[in-house]
Amino acid sequence: MTSQTMTITGPAALLLKNEDVPVRVAVWLAENATKSTFASSLLNGFVRYGSLTQKQVAAVLRIVDAPAPKVAAEPADQMGIYVTLDPSDNGLDIYRVKRSKSSGNLYALRLDPTSGSFEYAPGTIRSLSASDRVTADEAALLGQALGICIVCGATLTDPESVARGIGPVCIKNV
Repeated sequence: MTSQTMTITGPAALLLKNEDVPVRVAVWLAENATKSTFASSLLNGFVRYGSLTQKQVAAVLRIVDAPAPKVAAEPADQMGIYVTLDPSDNGLDIYRVKRSKSSGNLYALRLDPTSGSFEYAPGTIRSLSASDRVTADEAALLGQALGICIVCGATLTDPESVARGIGPVCIKNV
């Protein structure tokens, strides 16, 4: 196992000597001074005023301590139905991936189990992977099991639609 070393120089090195600034804040500022205008601005302010405010330190700590976003190894690149395991309750999260008419980008809608409707799930498309996409037969089974149209989320009442897992209007568009 190799370890990486980093030499901190300049204003960030002075930050390390400041007892009011946690080491991880100084390290983040040093690593991001050339990549982030925010980090650069904080370092310039430190040079000019000799310290960082508590709010500035807290802002950097929120960045440093924020969990890294889950990015799928093989991102979702097709429209369709995607299913993931929800770790909070070991249930399933069901998503419908659509293409934006204005930008052409894909986005995800999450099925709200209480209302039965698909609701926009900001940023979720980045965490869905191609392996989360279900086949048409699997999607139909989900619709059957839940008693909803797996395409639009409407409650199914017609026996043929319940058997298909897709409503009469949506089947024409699939």
